[in-house]
Amino acid sequence: MAIYRNVSISFWSDSKVIDDFTPEDKYFYLYLFTNPHTNLCGCYEISIKQMAGEMGYSRDTCERLIERFVSVHNVIRYSKKTKEVLLLNWHRYNWTSSEKFRKALVKEIAKIKEVDFRGYLETVLKNPDTDTVSIPYQYGRDTTVTVTDTVTDTVTVSDKGGLGGKEIVQKSNLAIPTKEKLLEFLRYREERKKPYTETSIRILVRDTFQQEQQHGTDAVVKLIDESMRNGWLGIFFDRLDRQQAQKINPHTQKLIDIGNWGKQFEQQNQYGGFPDDHPGTDGSISDQQIYSG
Repeated sequence: MAIYRNVSISFWSDSKVIDDFTPEDKYFYLYLFTNPHTNLCGCYEISIKQMAGEMGYSRDTCERLIERFVSVHNVIRYSKKTKEVLLLNWHRYNWTSSEKFRKALVKEIAKIKEVDFRGYLETVLKNPDTDTVSIPYQYGRDTTVTVTDTVTDTVTVSDKGGLGGKEIVQKSNLAIPTKEKLLEFLRYREERKKPYTETSIRILVRDTFQQEQQHGTDAVVKLIDESMRNGWLGIFFDRLDRQQAQKINPHTQKLIDIGNWGKQFEQQNQYGGFPDDHPGTDGSISDQQIYSG
């Protein structure tokens, strides 16, 4: 018997989707709602590797999309520990009041490994008309979040202590032109009534620093400027990767792939496994690299 998933046609007219979602965001969100791993409760186990394989994206792209959907769009949570994704609005479109359905739903919820996710859904099941349910970030965040029951409502984020957005950017090791353009982008977001939280700014600075190291200051500054000119609310660094890929002919790409494999082989011999098996050997950017002092 075929299995179907509901996607409300109001998705396409929702103001948040129209104003904030890029075509890539829409594709990713629809994938999360309709992929073969989904279940009755809207919290299911899926690895980033599975997402990448099924969507045709790289692992890095999927991780950036997850971060954006957690900290910017605020419509999902993801647990790296249990490899579970929670769709915060799933119940609005897929749950019914049928007693038979609710019994099956209770069994599904009981299987959830991530305690916070299970608690969230148990609360929603007991109080389907509740407006807000508190649930912490599960993707490397140290924040407390009040999640609303609709896509378009607001979210309250509490970051205890720390620096303000301007200070975070200024304290970073970004090039001066990048800092200036990034501060301009933060002011642009505030003017659009979509200011970043402190946590989101730290993520943005980290991603910007990584892209600056990879693609150079001029390319990053140009992309940020392009984002504002086009009225985008996000900086989509994937565009830099695609632009670079278009400049590389197949023969050169083959040589690059062979070189990358050689590096992985060396690391396998040194550490007894490939980079993903050993934290700190995957080329990720640390806070010490991003910030001075």
